[in-house]
Parts: sequence; structure tokens; C-alpha cells
Amino acid sequence: MMGMVVTLVIRLAAIRWHLKLPTFALDDNGR
Repeated sequence: MMGMVVTLVIRLAAIRWHLKLPTFALDDNGR
């Protein structure tokens, strides 16, 4: 059960990171 909670927290953190990241980071990844 704890594993699921941890996964949800990590996913939320990742989503927030992606939203905060500037566009140049996505462009660098695209290349």
C-alpha cells in the first residue's frame, strides 16, 4: 500500500517538474 502512495507522490512531483521546466529543456530532449 505504501508503494502506491509513493508512486503517486513521485508522479505528482514529476508532473510539477515538467510544468515548471522551461521550453528549452524540452527542445534539448527532442534533439
